Amino acid sequence: MQASCLRFPATLFQVLAIAVVTVLCACRNDFEYTPSTGGLTFSKDTVFLDTIFANIASSTYTLKVYNTGDTDILIPEIKLGRAASSRYRLNVDGLDGQEFQEIPLLARDSLFVFVETTVDSLDFEPTTLVYTDDLLFGAEGNFQKVVLNTLVQKARFLFPRAGNGPGPGAVIPDLEELGSEVPDNSFWLQAGELNFNSDLPVVIYGYATVPEDSTLTIAAGTRVYFHQNSGLLVGPGASLNITGALSTDDTALENEVVFEGDRLEPGYSQVPGQWGTVWLSENSVDNSITNLTIKNATVGMIVDGNITNPPNALPLVNVQIHNSAITNLWAHGASINLENCILGNAGGASVDLEGGRYDFVHCTLANYWARGFRDTPTLTLRDTEDQNLEMASFENCVVDGNRSNELLLLPNTEAAFNFKFAHCALKFPESSTAFADNPLYNFEDTNRYIAITRNPKLSFTDPLKEDFSLQEDSEVLNLGDPTIALRAPLDLLGNDRTERPDLGALQYTTKN
Repeated sequence: MQASCLRFPATLFQVLAIAVVTVLCACRNDFEYTPSTGGLTFSKDTVFLDTIFANIASSTYTLKVYNTGDTDILIPEIKLGRAASSRYRLNVDGLDGQEFQEIPLLARDSLFVFVETTVDSLDFEPTTLVYTDDLLFGAEGNFQKVVLNTLVQKARFLFPRAGNGPGPGAVIPDLEELGSEVPDNSFWLQAGELNFNSDLPVVIYGYATVPEDSTLTIAAGTRVYFHQNSGLLVGPGASLNITGALSTDDTALENEVVFEGDRLEPGYSQVPGQWGTVWLSENSVDNSITNLTIKNATVGMIVDGNITNPPNALPLVNVQIHNSAITNLWAHGASINLENCILGNAGGASVDLEGGRYDFVHCTLANYWARGFRDTPTLTLRDTEDQNLEMASFENCVVDGNRSNELLLLPNTEAAFNFKFAHCALKFPESSTAFADNPLYNFEDTNRYIAITRNPKLSFTDPLKEDFSLQEDSEVLNLGDPTIALRAPLDLLGNDRTERPDLGALQYTTKN
């Protein structure tokens, strides 16, 4: 009798074969990787973590590690040269630590290494320190390295302290109406904290508040950095005195006073809304500001005051406010004299004046906001229920932007609404049915509009990067009134403009 033979169906045999292969693959062990003996390549040979303040964490930076060979490898170690004492922190393919063993890397594949740091307040001189370490890949005697490098800067820190504040809601500016919510984190500046100078930058957490009968003095060359939701408040009976000066270096601006956010990495250099505002409250007194630049705030400056108390106007001389998330300058019932000021890009109006009295001489108001839709013109003048616009005067100025209309006039018909533009460039449509019957926009009215140039070619150097210097083909060169120019004989950078003044804060020079 012929022996019978047991046969599996073909489909069942295929299923079993696949299952065996799957099990074998699942049991694959590390010994199937070849230990790395070098030959890794990297996305960069040095990871620069940019500048940070001592005690403040950096951003996270990325390094890619490549296995360009045809063999799966095992990296014996990934570690920091300073080991556990290193100020750097790593994340390797999702794992946090400072040292890693036997990291697999498939052929022609890559892995991510994320690096960040926080450097303690070390006793070092001068005020900056280059902190370095090596990121090592391989095994003892055969390490490949990538250099880690960051500049750490000492600073003077000011922050809220228990029991040292004006109290809930006492002097916090109400930015909610403008679209921003300010937390109750204000604190009084003490007697020893009322002088800022260029020896160390100042970093502020919360709202530093100048108390009554006190003056905050900020010297030339000072840098003030604000943490998120922080700012500076000048309370009733208090004063702010900023005495910046002209600089010899137009890029470094070594004598300028600068207010900006506390993220120093280049990626944050033009991010609006990083901090709150500078707020001069109603009945603050004897404020004076010269050579100040404010960058990347929510509202650059709020001036809230009664124009008869104090009677003296606030001088803003050589002041620049750029890239505010909402408004660069918001004034309510204030009295301000502005000379050589640039009010640049903002998410709403660059300048919003509600009642009060204002005098602009050789100022550039130009809003080229490119981060979203902007429905408010560069310049808004308005009456309010409690404040009338007594006078807003603009002489040898520029009002410009990337909208077709950059001027908005909102009077209370029952009250005074006075303004004047003399020898100015205005961005306003040549023919607009929306304003045709409104006498406020009658550019033939010489009581309000004198020697106006509408819609000229400005030729700013780079308005998206807040460079509002004029180029050779600008159509506002030599259009200024020389008599008005004598009120501000030097431009924002110290260039003489008395002979043939251009409009705006910056005189054209060949080095532009």
